[in-house]
Amino acid sequence: MLFGVFRDEERIQKRKFCPELFAAVKKHFDSAVSRPWYEAVVEMQQPATDWRKWDVLWQLHKDNTFLDNVAEQLLDMANISEKIVDGLAKKYA
Repeated sequence: MLFGVFRDEERIQKRKFCPELFAAVKKHFDSAVSRPWYEAVVEMQQPATDWRKWDVLWQLHKDNTFLDNVAEQLLDMANISEKIVDGLAKKYA
């Protein structure tokens, strides 16, 4: 499972990556990398790396701590990137 800050190439075209955004994400998620379609992307390690397995799907369905763990990571990403992305949107509006 991957999560991160997506780059909409059709809208931003050849705009350079934002090193400030990547550094902020990398500081919190040390496994973060940059890819052509992502400013920063993280491969989720917790609560599970492979969500295709039956036991993981069952946890997703029945275990609220599983969902809380995922939600916390997504919220962390949003909080880390929010001000930087807002600044980029204003800069390029």
